[in-house]
Amino acid sequence: MSSRPDRWGRVFRKVLGPIDSLFDRVYSSKWNPLYQSGTLMVGLLLIVLVTGLYLLFFYSTETPYESMVYIEERLFLGSWLRAVHRYGSDAAIVALGIHILRIFVEGKTWGPRLLAWISGVILSVLLYFSGATGFVMMWDQFGKVLAMEGARIGDLFPFFSAPLSMMFDGSREIPSPSFFFMNLFLHVALPLVMIAGLWIHTIKMARSLWLPARPILIFLMVTLGVLALLWPAPLQRRADLLEVGGPLSVDLFYGFWLWFTQGVNPWIPVWVGGVLTILFFSIPLWWRPKQGEIHPAENNPETCLSCRQCVIDCPYEAIEMVEYTSKRGETKEVARVISESCVSCGLCSGSCSTYSIGPEGSSGKDQLERSRKFLSSQSSGISSIVVFCEKNGSMKRKIENRDVASFPVPCVGNLHPRIVAQFLGRFEEVVIVTCPERNCVNREGPFLLKERLLQGRSPNENSKMELERLKIWSFSESELSQFLKRSSHSQESNWKSKSLSILKQTLFSAILLFTLAFLSQIKSDENVSYAELRLSFRLPGQKQEVCETRSEEELKKLPRHMRRPQKCEVTLLSYNLRIRIDGEERLTKRINPPGVRGDRPLIVSETFRVEPGRHEFEIDFSPIQEKQVESSLQEDVSDVSAHSSAISLSLSESFDFKVGRVGLVSYKPTEGRLQIRSQHR
Repeated sequence: MSSRPDRWGRVFRKVLGPIDSLFDRVYSSKWNPLYQSGTLMVGLLLIVLVTGLYLLFFYSTETPYESMVYIEERLFLGSWLRAVHRYGSDAAIVALGIHILRIFVEGKTWGPRLLAWISGVILSVLLYFSGATGFVMMWDQFGKVLAMEGARIGDLFPFFSAPLSMMFDGSREIPSPSFFFMNLFLHVALPLVMIAGLWIHTIKMARSLWLPARPILIFLMVTLGVLALLWPAPLQRRADLLEVGGPLSVDLFYGFWLWFTQGVNPWIPVWVGGVLTILFFSIPLWWRPKQGEIHPAENNPETCLSCRQCVIDCPYEAIEMVEYTSKRGETKEVARVISESCVSCGLCSGSCSTYSIGPEGSSGKDQLERSRKFLSSQSSGISSIVVFCEKNGSMKRKIENRDVASFPVPCVGNLHPRIVAQFLGRFEEVVIVTCPERNCVNREGPFLLKERLLQGRSPNENSKMELERLKIWSFSESELSQFLKRSSHSQESNWKSKSLSILKQTLFSAILLFTLAFLSQIKSDENVSYAELRLSFRLPGQKQEVCETRSEEELKKLPRHMRRPQKCEVTLLSYNLRIRIDGEERLTKRINPPGVRGDRPLIVSETFRVEPGRHEFEIDFSPIQEKQVESSLQEDVSDVSAHSSAISLSLSESFDFKVGRVGLVSYKPTEGRLQIRSQHR
């Protein structure tokens, strides 16, 4: 009975199959980038790091946008490098998404892969935030929208002394340099943390690969460079914090969520994000075989030769050598399977010359028994046999219709070399069809098979084989027709077909890269027909002091160092905010001092939409005088005095609101009054 990931994985593979098939036909399964998405993402990260480090030297947190203009217009190769940096980060998000999807579809989320999945989810978040901070650092219109929407969501959490959105209220032309320094620090630090995280991500896997095949990496660098040359990443206009709406170019890979969050309650994206986070972290709990479906490998210590080959071959380091005393009283080291680390891949089955190790039903002994039954049932007229992975698409259905014997195996990496020797002794031609090396469900199946049969990796049965009658081909399902056509011919193509293949790959790559560039610059022109009245200011230290005169008896009861004539209590005042527009009451609100102790400055942050044109508005911000401290011991009320240093603020003005502009009401502490403006000075 197949496991849940196997059953549903087959369904998902049918959906994704046409995409894999298209890429196989263009690039061939050997160079299909979809099969190397994880290493491809790391390669893109390195490209982004190298280009980013160069651009970093010319960036200023004091004048962020002006430094981008300098890079774009005056720095040698600045525009080109910035485009490579931008498109590389977008492509990294695409590669990451493909990698997560493939790992999920193939059910590689449990057992020793648990750490890889959890760390992978965390690395995905780090990659996104690193890229998002890069857009904010540019301080163009898209960076402003990202920062303001992120601040609006961040204000839901009481971790900051003042609302984050106040940094973008427009009281200053740009936020403080410390804000851009924080983004710069994160933009540089997060990728460096990711490099350490990649080590954790792959620590449970032996012989893990970090980079894609060299031809793919070179091809990737060249194509990104050509794309950056033909379609430079444009620099949008400077961010204006007193502007509402306007033309905007959105990078879909980092700003896709803006269309779902703008204009809605900020708690909605928080809840959606929380649910998705829990879902992703919980996948290993439910997207895995049930307990009875997992059959870890077992080793017979009596027949174990202590050769350590299974330990070397295991891709998850789930086998260790331990001391064992045999029935004859001999002490030796034998292989022991660590059950909690075993994923039942069965690759160790082909490692043992004595068939002592392997999962139930897949050990070398089980394979030998199955092959003998298979050979006894074959007629003498069949001269060829095809051995193939039963998980390699519809290979079984198409091969079984040919005039050849077919022998499916769970994975070619399980195949014991002695079984191949048996087939060579019976058939004139033995063809083994493996999955693409970078797309094997068990990761190293094709690699181990070729090493064992062709390159002398133990167990070595080469002396018993006529290798000229053995063919090992790596094909995907989409290349099956080519396999059937070439099964008795050379796989070498003539120069004409190679030229057509290169032309096809170039055109298809151009389509993919220009699609990437297009999706990174989606035009969004929000033609607003309104203006905004925005109140944003803080008022520190508005307090009331209430003092009570102590009697002689009270003073005598106190220690000498505490004998003060008066006992005073300072209270920070709350304020009443009242706003009227064109004579209509728009808001009446009590503003309390924030903080756990209520000892922080008063904060006013309110926004109202208004129709364009001239409007009369009134703002009154007055303290609420608290009651005096009551004393049950004091009979003479004249002994209790109150003093308040609070100020009252008001503004009554007629103001002409322009379409798409913000009328900002702020506090001018040097003059102790409110003011309104709609342009930076």
